[in-house]
Amino acid sequence: MTDQLADWTHNYRCPDFAVVLNETAAEDRETHWLGGPDLAIEIVSEGDRTREKFDFYGQVGTRELLVVDRYPWALQLYRLQNGRLDLVSESMFDNETVVGSEIVPLSFQLCSDEAGRQFVVRQQGGDQSWTIRV
Repeated sequence: MTDQLADWTHNYRCPDFAVVLNETAAEDRETHWLGGPDLAIEIVSEGDRTREKFDFYGQVGTRELLVVDRYPWALQLYRLQNGRLDLVSESMFDNETVVGSEIVPLSFQLCSDEAGRQFVVRQQGGDQSWTIRV
């Protein structure tokens, strides 16, 4: 993902996961995308610079950003508003909030039950779900 028409290799970011819809504003340039993804997912790793990418993702028009943080566990959904990514929802094990995307028909949640801690992804308006034990 870049905002550079020429010499894009000097200013780009690669999210851990990106969703680019058919009707996206970003342009596929074969070697890179000019503009941001509709949904980016960043998984925070020790020493990485996930949070330093927020301004860039806002500038290139990333519509939503889901940050998966494991230290401590949290799912944070940011949405593009007035050219910047603002926090709209957060799920943690102590609040079990459901974080719903407006871009893709999925919701995300951290929750606990007798089997332990889980990261749950659910299809909105459907009956499918995927559970990852953490």
